[in-house]
This record gives sequence, structure tokens and C-alpha cells, in this order.
Amino acid sequence: PYTAACRKLSSWFIQGRGIVIVGGGPIYSPPAFACVTFVRKTGCQLPIEVWTPPHEPIPDGVVAQFEALGAAVRNLGDVFPQEMHHTLRKHVTKPAAILASSFREVLLLDADNIPLRDPTYLLDHDLYRDSGLLMWPDFWSCEAKPSAWDALGIPPHMRPTGSHESGEMVIDKQRAWRPLLLALYLNLRGDV
Repeated sequence: PYTAACRKLSSWFIQGRGIVIVGGGPIYSPPAFACVTFVRKTGCQLPIEVWTPPHEPIPDGVVAQFEALGAAVRNLGDVFPQEMHHTLRKHVTKPAAILASSFREVLLLDADNIPLRDPTYLLDHDLYRDSGLLMWPDFWSCEAKPSAWDALGIPPHMRPTGSHESGEMVIDKQRAWRPLLLALYLNLRGDV
């Protein structure tokens, strides 16, 4: 099912740039709505897609409120096969939503992010333009087991000690398609 889903995804992306927010259900719908509201209050005109896990849709009446702000509400269950739905929750939804979004250039924002200025400039930042990826450091140290680095062929002197914040990033899907697929696969297969 994973391979079939990846083929389906690669057939419909990639155009433009936009914001992807993961929300849904009773816990993450309200902060996702607040995030969209504040993005628009900054004057940001980028299109926005709010992605929900298969079993945590946003109620229809609330969907209309998102749409009034110019945000499209999508469900990961419409993209990924039924047999994957039980795994599309929590942290797995982020790489899945990035891959499923209709944008080539994605600014991912966690539902609880409140931008204080229009974030569009991040898509034109030199670091992003040079690499196709813009990430921010996180407070936590890297928790990957040495065997994971060994399996990936990364020598000890090149292994990171810190971690990256997963709640906001800018990524060019075309340039990072294979690493995104790997990230989704590793998130789906927590036993790897």
C-alpha cells in the first residue's frame, strides 16, 4: 500500500507554494483555525491547506469557516489507502500532509503556531533557495540509536547531536521528494 500511495502522490503534485497545517478533531481544529486566522491577519496571501488525519475530520460547519479564510480542508484518508489509515496519526501526519499537499514549495506550520508577521519571505530566504530546506533547531538532543545511523551509513563524526523542530519548516518537495518518502516510511514503521 505504501508504494501505491507514493505513486499516487507523485502523479499530482507539484505547483506553486503554500502553507500546510495539520489539524483536525476536537483537539487540533481550534488551534488550526487560530493559526489560519493569524496567518491571514499578517497579510499573507499564500494558499493554505489544512490536513486532517483520516479519523479526525473537521466538522462541516467549521470547514466553512476555514474556507471563508481561504484555507482548503483536506483529509489524509482521501489520499492514502484504507489499510494505512490507522497509522496516519500524531507525528506521522506531518510528512504525510507535506507529501499530499498540492504545493511544490511548502511552509509547514504546526496548528499551534501563531505567526507575528507574514511568513512568505521564508520561501525566498537564501538558505532555503540554496538547499531547498529551511529548518530550525529544537531544544532536545538527538534520540536516534547508533544502529539507525549505521543502517543509513552515516559515520559517527557526521551524526548530529541536536534535533530539529518539526513544527515549522520550509521544503521544496521536488528537491526533497526521496527524503520525504523516507521520512514518511520511517515514521510509519516505528519498529525500524
